[in-house]
Amino acid sequence: MQTLTVDWVAANARGLPAEVGESLLMPVAGGLSTFDAVSGPSAGDSAVPARTIAVNRNGYAGRVDASAIGTTVIETR
Repeated sequence: MQTLTVDWVAANARGLPAEVGESLLMPVAGGLSTFDAVSGPSAGDSAVPARTIAVNRNGYAGRVDASAIGTTVIETR
């Protein structure tokens, strides 16, 4: 049996991420931040994503979960 450990934490996450290839799309306030699925946030800084894809949620401030089916990304709000 192995012990579960936390490899990295993404600050400001608003829900569960979607895995797309070797990247994670993490819902944050301004859209979907991209992270390397293995190493996480760049340079060990949980506040710095590789980039953020803007998503207009029309003022929605609740939980947002992302999922991916092929090349389609879906947000559940």
